[in-house]
Amino acid sequence: MKPAPETEHRGIIAWFSTNGVAANLLMLFIIAAGIGTLFFIRIQLFPDFETRMIQASMAYPGAAPEEVEQAIVIPIEESVQDLSGINRLRSTAREGSGVVTLEITPGYDMVELLNEVKSRIDRISTFPDNVERPVVREIEMTQEVLDVAVYGNLDDRAMKTLAQSIRDEILLLPEVSRAQIQGDRDYEIAIEVSENTLREYGLTMGQVASAVRASSIDVPGGAIRTQNGRIQLRTQEQAYTGPEFANIVLRTHPDGSRLYVRDIATVVDGFVETEEFSRFDGKRSLNIRILATEDQNVLDIEEAVLAYVEDRRGTFPDGVNVDTWGNTVFYLKGQLNMMLGNLAMGALLVFLVLTTFLRLKSAIWVMIGIPVAFLGAIALMPMGPFPIDINMLSLFGLILVLGIVVDDAIITAESIHHTVSRQGHSLDNVIAGTHRIA
Repeated sequence: MKPAPETEHRGIIAWFSTNGVAANLLMLFIIAAGIGTLFFIRIQLFPDFETRMIQASMAYPGAAPEEVEQAIVIPIEESVQDLSGINRLRSTAREGSGVVTLEITPGYDMVELLNEVKSRIDRISTFPDNVERPVVREIEMTQEVLDVAVYGNLDDRAMKTLAQSIRDEILLLPEVSRAQIQGDRDYEIAIEVSENTLREYGLTMGQVASAVRASSIDVPGGAIRTQNGRIQLRTQEQAYTGPEFANIVLRTHPDGSRLYVRDIATVVDGFVETEEFSRFDGKRSLNIRILATEDQNVLDIEEAVLAYVEDRRGTFPDGVNVDTWGNTVFYLKGQLNMMLGNLAMGALLVFLVLTTFLRLKSAIWVMIGIPVAFLGAIALMPMGPFPIDINMLSLFGLILVLGIVVDDAIITAESIHHTVSRQGHSLDNVIAGTHRIA
């Protein structure tokens, strides 16, 4: 075997120059690693960032913002404001609900603080009787992918039922884990009774409300121990529909006859009144927003939802349809195509310039080196203490670096050609020309 030529240079450039097999194996390894990384690297719209926020929300049906502030927001603020690790506290009181958001200082354990906040809020005993249970959760970062519009000539109830059905079907897709309906109105059952009717039956509005509240309940009643075991007791009389509320007994007379809600009131099983409305293509609509969590690929989500919508289109009754809009992946694809286009154009221009002014062999190897450099960068992106995904910002960085890589490739090839032309074609002169730029 012929020994490798000796050179007067030392270092990694000289070593690879005298060991061509190792250099080629390294290049093949970089190509394989880069292509392999493309199959599992996450593709997102924007990079991950830690929110470090805890949100406590509570519903108080029918209450004005001032009542929500006094009954819900202030007690929650007072119960958690002395906790260590809270950097900022923001509260919002609106009609029917209140929200308190806690921003956590970096370095504090989120799980421990979340459990402590839950414990303190659960110990508050001054909440009104008709408030709903508080919901305390860590705010999770999600990214909007696209929106699905359900539109057509349907009434509110039929439209909401159809939108819920479509949302549930979308959530069954393996690629999708978050979907929210927007633009729908909450269900509401209104019991309307006139003052004259109340006087006629000797009732007050408070008595009617108390009777409805006492009869529409679903609570545990303890247990009875018997010879055959324990029997769990539970009262399951919660009313959910208009007819169920209409059949609530308000009063039982001595003769056994009963006075029902339907006898004195009009029960309206409808929706909350609001000034908001939603239209798509000029027709009544509801919107389903598709979201991506931190560990999901937005391209896979978009492809799955678009395929579902295409399959479902035309399967609805006349005048009802479904379509997509607000596709944010469009911008990510545009930037990705821009980078690939610039990469191809840069490699082609390098090849043409070096072939025209230098040597064909140099042009081919420099052109190959440009995609190899990018595949090596992609292979390293998920590694290290700060992994990087493919997103709008990282693609923007790769596009910026593309110009630097192309320029360096041309300058390095020209430096080698200049040194070899003046001092003769030898390995030492090739290495010297490379070192002038490196």
